[in-house]
Formats: sequence, structure tokens, C-alpha cells
Amino acid sequence: MAHERYRVTRAGFDVVSVFGSLSAAAVPGTVITAVLTERGWTASNVRNQVTRLLERGVLTAERAGRHAVYRLAPAIARRFNSIRGCAETPAYDGYFYAIFYSIPETERGLRDRLLYAARYGEFHLLRPGVLIGLSDSADFVLGTTGEASPDSWMITGRVTPADLSEARRMAAIAFDFADMWKRIGELRGDVAKVVGDEACSGNRYFDVFYRASSEFMQLPHLPAELVDGPRPEQELGALMGRLSAVFERRYRQDVQATAEQASGADLIEYVPRGEPISAADTPAQPAPRSR
Repeated sequence: MAHERYRVTRAGFDVVSVFGSLSAAAVPGTVITAVLTERGWTASNVRNQVTRLLERGVLTAERAGRHAVYRLAPAIARRFNSIRGCAETPAYDGYFYAIFYSIPETERGLRDRLLYAARYGEFHLLRPGVLIGLSDSADFVLGTTGEASPDSWMITGRVTPADLSEARRMAAIAFDFADMWKRIGELRGDVAKVVGDEACSGNRYFDVFYRASSEFMQLPHLPAELVDGPRPEQELGALMGRLSAVFERRYRQDVQATAEQASGADLIEYVPRGEPISAADTPAQPAPRSR
């Protein structure tokens, strides 16, 4: 899909996962480096990946003395909190929020950025040119996407189905329930293997955790009246719960010890587990040198 070009890659996710592993809203670059070098990264690779995430607006940075301290940008933090069980299911009030757009093929990069931002802003494609969602975050999505050229346009609005039956059909199309259940089925087997294998390596664990988290972060949280049958986010949430329990039992103590021994560990801003990680409230800054 077009937005895949702008998704958080496995390497990028490893950086983002440090926030979840530590249950932290702010993490110094030195701590990110320490945690990821334990997973086999080199320090230079960590710094390069952090710089890429800053440039793409996934992270923001601020200085604290000689340290660079990083936070998740709002688009990622909102979805990341769904993994932590902090996401609220939006209400259906008889309409969908919508983004209408027309972007020529010559500006495919702009279109791809819109689709990427839309997915993490909980908007999905009803048909070419129309994205729908249940959260009033369309202005934020467009702000993340960037300015349109004179040959393109993007506007916000609403789509109002004739009745609940039509609303369910629209939801099934936009949120692609059939494909979603297929991917969840594939994940069940991989999660079962990780849970049942006490000798599972950390890298293998994070391979599966990355796949499950990527699905969950992009999964719409839909009210029951829009879903005819079980809700996918409940099934995937249960799988994420099993993976999180494995992390707590096998890996968390070592990760915490590594972080606390790193330079700048006193700058980690911890968040009680089960509470949302707050997003940065400022735009991404130019990448300061992580030390």
C-alpha cells in the first residue's frame, strides 16, 4: 500500500519500543542507545535511526544539559497508548468524520504522507478521495501531512449514512474487517509459539511484538453498534496482553537495569503502567547530537 513507504519500520519501532519497555514519556538518547545495543545494535546505528525518526516527525527532541531527551510525537503517542490499554472507544453519533482529497499522481509523495498520517489518526479509506474515521482529528492529520500544492486539495467534513445498516457497510469497507481477521489469525500462531517457548530470544520476541503492535496501532477502536460480531481490537488486544506478560516475565528486569546504568538515566520520565504516555506538545526539532 502507498502509506507503507512512510510507516514506522522495524528498526524505527525498536527505538519507539524503548518508551514502552521502560513505561516512559521521555527518554534520553544515551538510554535508548544503551537498551538497543543490548539487542545487538551499534551506537551509530541507533543515532542514525533516531535522526531519521526526528526528521519524519515520529520523535521530538529537547536539550537537558549535555543530553538529548526524546518524546513521542502526538500521532504516534495516541496509537502507542492503545497498546498500553489506554485507548477509549469513540462513540458513533450518526456520522463519520471525513477527509476529502484530490491529489494528482505527480504528487504521489503528498498522497502517501496523507494516507500514512490518516492511518495513525484513525482514518481509513472508504474509496479513493474519501477517508473516514470516528475521531475528530482530521485537522491534526492534515497538519501532519503538510501543505498541498495548487494542483491538490484536502478538506475536512462529515459523511452521514442513511441508517445504521449503511454505517456498518461503510465501516466494513473502510476498516477492511475481512483482511483484518485474516492477519489476526496469522498472528495467533506466532504469539502462541513465543508464549510457549521459554528459550525464545529477545529478537524473536520483538519480531512478533512488532507485527502485533503495528497491527494494533493502526486498528480502529469501533463502537459495538458498527461491528456485526466480535470486534477485532478485542481479539488483538488479548494477543497483545499475552505478549506483554511475556515481556514482564522474561525481559523487563534486564531492560530496566540496562537503562538505569546508562548516563542520563535520571532524565527518564516514567509513567505508571496502565496510564497513557503523554505526547510532545511541540513540533519536532532538528536532531541534536545524542551523547
